[in-house]
Amino acid sequence: MLPTLAAELATRIGERIELATDDTLFEGVLSRVSGELLSIVQTSNYSGGTVLYISLNAINYVSFPR
Repeated sequence: MLPTLAAELATRIGERIELATDDTLFEGVLSRVSGELLSIVQTSNYSGGTVLYISLNAINYVSFPR
């Protein structure tokens, strides 16, 4: 499943993304998918622009809000 998820996410680089792990919800702009990691530029905090690196294995939920 991970190769399929990585391939789909790679087609959506530059889009807004919401994703959840077991205990955290992240919001941002998908900036990169590489191997089993993705990076998003976080938009939900006051500082903004923080780059987060998240393992594809840790993802429980993904959505692309409009």
